[in-house]
Amino acid sequence: MKRPQLEDGYTRIANELLEAMGRIRINGEAMQVLMVIIRKTYGFSKKSDVISLSQFVLATGINKTSVLRALKKLVSMNIVYQKVNDTGNMYSIIKQYDRWKPLTKKITVYQKVNHRLPKSKSSFTKKGHTKETITKETITKYICMRHGKRKPCQLLMDNVKLTDAEIQELQERFGDKLYKQMLTSLSDYLVNGKFGKGYTDHYRVMNGWVARQVLKDAGLAANYDIREKKKSEHQKVLEQIDADKKKPKMSPEEMRKIRERNMGK
Repeated sequence: MKRPQLEDGYTRIANELLEAMGRIRINGEAMQVLMVIIRKTYGFSKKSDVISLSQFVLATGINKTSVLRALKKLVSMNIVYQKVNDTGNMYSIIKQYDRWKPLTKKITVYQKVNHRLPKSKSSFTKKGHTKETITKETITKYICMRHGKRKPCQLLMDNVKLTDAEIQELQERFGDKLYKQMLTSLSDYLVNGKFGKGYTDHYRVMNGWVARQVLKDAGLAANYDIREKKKSEHQKVLEQIDADKKKPKMSPEEMRKIRERNMGK
């Protein structure tokens, strides 16, 4: 890789503005999108520019849903100004950094833990969780309803609930990259979608329209549909074989009578 040189191009930006950005808390995806806006505006000696969603996706490598969420966050923080016109969405940096609104810090609350040691080894007995011995690990366990049964699950992206087995199956089936995009897509819909609050079986939803949408965006929807169709046809064949096995077998005498009847016809 060639070393970057100023002669190949550079972005003029005030040091005061850069220092202000260093003082404010911006999450990873929002920071990526912010860097693209700076490059497309100050990088071309412009105060604002029309930037399409596909340009953000190409420059950052993150999916459209994540880009939209990052843009919404930057606008709400008053760092980026967004204006919709006939040519598309125009973006610019708000230079009045004293008007920027920082993100609220995430606070993790830990329960009180009893650190007292037993008086002797002989008196030590393993006890279950009590009010004082509950830690963060046990607090963050959740319950999912699957086929009318309660199962332990994990909370992902703050609102998606999946069991360990479901997570493993989705990662093996779609790969880690597509799995993460599916998580992001479902999480965003649960927050902003019309019917998101009505979803209870998130695993089923991810295997349904979420998978089709993500695979379609990745250009893999056709392969997925063919694979699902073949899987369905194969399942029908297996079910038919099982049904045939369960049928009572005819005796040789019954088979002889059927042959004679057919020959008589």
